[in-house]
Amino acid sequence: MNPTAGNWFLEAVNESGGHWQVRITGSSFVIGRLESCELCLNDPNVSRQHARIDFAADGHPVLQDCGSKNGTFVNYQRLDAPHRLNDGDIVHFGQMTFRLQYRETATETPAVPIGDASGTMVRAAIELPKTFAAQEEERSLLDLLRTHAVTPWFQPIVHAAHGSSTVAFELLGRGAHPDLPVSPVALLRIAHGIGRTVELSDLFRKTGVQRALGFKLPCVFFNTMPAEMSLELLRRLLSELRELAPQLPLVMEVHEQAIADIGLMRELRQLLTELRMRLAYDDFGAGQARLVELMDVPPDVLKFDIALIRDIHLKPPKVQELVRSLVKMTSALGVHTLAEGVETTDEAQFCREAGFELIQGYLYGKPTPDPLAVATAETACPPPP
Repeated sequence: MNPTAGNWFLEAVNESGGHWQVRITGSSFVIGRLESCELCLNDPNVSRQHARIDFAADGHPVLQDCGSKNGTFVNYQRLDAPHRLNDGDIVHFGQMTFRLQYRETATETPAVPIGDASGTMVRAAIELPKTFAAQEEERSLLDLLRTHAVTPWFQPIVHAAHGSSTVAFELLGRGAHPDLPVSPVALLRIAHGIGRTVELSDLFRKTGVQRALGFKLPCVFFNTMPAEMSLELLRRLLSELRELAPQLPLVMEVHEQAIADIGLMRELRQLLTELRMRLAYDDFGAGQARLVELMDVPPDVLKFDIALIRDIHLKPPKVQELVRSLVKMTSALGVHTLAEGVETTDEAQFCREAGFELIQGYLYGKPTPDPLAVATAETACPPPP
């Protein structure tokens, strides 16, 4: 291979799996937030003029940082001097991630502005994922999806008034591929980098529900990803899930950050009712408290985030009273309240006295692949309305 400057590209993927290919052009290719940069990245962690790519005499690109605040990295090593790049290198500008590609022939992504008369690429600010999978990770992740190499784990949810009475389990996926991490966070990072988040999330759910049927669990709470928050997509995925378990009580958890679209939430609520599933808002209080959505589209269950619950018995009286008021208001709307992250008896005692109906946390059981080993299910979830 005889590298030439015109055949080098920075590549990334979007959540749907589409590829961005940015040709590295000119004798000096500048990356940064300024619109005058050859590659303008709309990200606060990227400096105005973050880094520059020049070309060596043999046609290989050479990358150097331009005094950026958050650094330039090649294969996860921060640069402190010009660095010769090779095909397949993973390059970070701050937290933005690309893979360097050499292509004999390639076509640029026709999604951002064209070049000017001088041939210099002039680009509008583009937003790309902040993760990108290395080639080895990509191959392994695709193999994981093909072979269903995941293990479902479950954490008990108990009655606040009767801690020994387990009413449900939250489904938590783990990896089981020899060349990949076990952590779902790490796996989802890799999946996001190759546009396979939805497939991995769906695999976690379906594998977990099948396992729950084998354990004869009373009720399963399952998670969704922001990338799945499309009514058409959810209709397909959730219908398939219900077909796997026609009678199993299921509760869909929606992250607090994903419920800003009131119209979508109303349609989702109707879809869940049709499928005999229930709705839970997760991580309430972790960021912006979604009180508007809570009133307009009440869930069946509201999960109070661990940030509100941790050491609540030691918090100032005003904070404790705020939590009590939120629990009272939520209950008045007919919504079941659940305290997440309860780890001590003092926290549990406060939650009971504050009026929480359900509790989840290490005090009552850590996530495990064998839910029957940590809790005995005594009471099932009430049937969906």
